[in-house]
Amino acid sequence: MAWLLLAEAVASPALDAATTSDEADWFFAFRHWGYLSAFCQKYDKTDGLRQYHCLDIFSFSQRVCKTASRKGYQAIAYDIKSNPSFDVTTRDGFILLVKIGLQSLENALLMLAPPCSLFVGISVGTHKRSETNLEGDTSLFSVRLSNLILRNTVTFLLLMAYFRPSLKVVIEQPKSSWMFKQSPVKEVLHRWNLHKHLTYLGFFGAPILKGTHLLSNICLQPLVRKATKEAKERHARQVAKTNSKKLAAGKRVPIFWVRGPNGKFHGGPDLSGTSLYPQRFVTALIKCWEESIPAIPS
Repeated sequence: MAWLLLAEAVASPALDAATTSDEADWFFAFRHWGYLSAFCQKYDKTDGLRQYHCLDIFSFSQRVCKTASRKGYQAIAYDIKSNPSFDVTTRDGFILLVKIGLQSLENALLMLAPPCSLFVGISVGTHKRSETNLEGDTSLFSVRLSNLILRNTVTFLLLMAYFRPSLKVVIEQPKSSWMFKQSPVKEVLHRWNLHKHLTYLGFFGAPILKGTHLLSNICLQPLVRKATKEAKERHARQVAKTNSKKLAAGKRVPIFWVRGPNGKFHGGPDLSGTSLYPQRFVTALIKCWEESIPAIPS
């Protein structure tokens, strides 16, 4: 089946939502709750396999998965860009996600970073989300696709709340994302008792500050960073130093932002690279998970 990327050009050239399916065949998981619940019940009644300490969902880089694996944990990553069968918009792809969730061990880490490009502030001119229109401009294929991915993610999380309630959940989104304001997400917040933490990935080594919200049912206080004037200046000096070294070596300096004809900034050609979590951040995240549970699941 042909790979279908987003149909419309948006402010950022790096779109992170994709599907392998024609829209007519999209799977709206919430409409099949009875079937999905029965599937989960059958899986548990037949002593289905449980093996994973860490689930890294919507992660092309697989950095959380790979870091957990290096520490000796059984981990798996789910992302359409690395495996087209991991397509949450299709029935088979969604069932695969549910199976992966059901294979988690007690107190396993569930890390999710749903596609954000059609939720963040920099692309508001395209998605047109607002307080009075959280669904955005649904005349656009790209917005409808992003909404479906989020809705199916919510259904997955609600299923896991019933069948794997011991999971330690972390949901990541850029600070400007409208995702956490969506009504379906609010139900997830309640079911999982998730709390919001604000950090800045730049202070862990990312090339831009990148304010980031983390929703979690574990303590992530060690990850919290404040964008004080001193901290931002220190980060700017470090970035300038890194760029100077690249120029001296004849390498190109990355372009993360471009000013358009209207004077407004939009994503540059290298912005997509900032989606990769800094290693220091991932290491600290896994440590928070380890310290949140009484014993490593086995």
